[in-house]
Amino acid sequence: MIVGPNITSLYVLLYHILSKLHHALSLSPKSHQNSQLTNQCPSLQSMDQATADLSYPPLFLTPRSHLDPTPQPTTFQPGPTLQVPLLDLQRLDTDLLSQSCQNLGLIRLTNHGVPPDLSDRLFTLAKEILSFPFESKVSELADGAVKYFWGTPATLNLKEINWLEGLHVSVPGLSSPASEAEFGEFRNLAIEYCEHMARIARTLFNTLAIDLNLDEEQTAAYLSESNGMFRAYRYPICPNPSSYLGMEAHTDSSVLTILNEDDIGGLQVLHENAWFNIMPVPGTLIVNLGDLIQVWLHLWFLILISLSFKCTYQISNVMKYFQWKIIF
Repeated sequence: MIVGPNITSLYVLLYHILSKLHHALSLSPKSHQNSQLTNQCPSLQSMDQATADLSYPPLFLTPRSHLDPTPQPTTFQPGPTLQVPLLDLQRLDTDLLSQSCQNLGLIRLTNHGVPPDLSDRLFTLAKEILSFPFESKVSELADGAVKYFWGTPATLNLKEINWLEGLHVSVPGLSSPASEAEFGEFRNLAIEYCEHMARIARTLFNTLAIDLNLDEEQTAAYLSESNGMFRAYRYPICPNPSSYLGMEAHTDSSVLTILNEDDIGGLQVLHENAWFNIMPVPGTLIVNLGDLIQVWLHLWFLILISLSFKCTYQISNVMKYFQWKIIF
């Protein structure tokens, strides 16, 4: 019986065997892979085809994912739900915003001004990049404004791995000529999207600061659009979703985090010592307060979030914008 690290090694070996076969049969040389990555990633085969599995990190290639490549889709697992306060950004209710931050630390925004076409196109391009072979993503997206990351590479225990992968985008890095030449439309859309996110973050933060009678000059230094960070996540198909976490329970160390998710769901929030599901609402954004803003605004609550139920039989995608300010 193979247990522990040995079975992990078996998964890695299986991945490399399939990867070599895939390269021999269908992939062009590495230089061509790079040109695909940097020219907006033309649409690949659908995920129900065997080659699509090669876009997954090796440790995600469990035997069942190959024996049963097209499992029946499932929806967000049932459980207690929590209604997040809904705020209209164009007619912001200051009292409701303040109350929501103190009671839950989480709000849902409508009428936020982000064009649906912008979000949809950015989602599409991010998914296309993440659908490329794992080895290509690791080698071609190791440096620069757009970096690839996945799971928890340092562990050999599958049970401890966050079942996710994603793109880490440095907002300041997008302004470099190299990023424009390398990522084209994805880069341009990400810049436009992050401008909207910075606008939203600034509006919410300034409203809270005024409500708490904080010094305007002092609070103006707390946020800087140049410190923004954008991430696109993919939660791959999982053969046993009840055994893994999409993302472990955590708090965000940012000032504000703005979440734009698909319709699959999976977000959970710890509230009054119980975990609640936050169901997705199309066209809205979720905003949660990070650790920094709680220190600066002297708030007394802790918002602990998780994406434990992202491990469904459907591929789930999420975009997150983090607003930072680093003070030296």
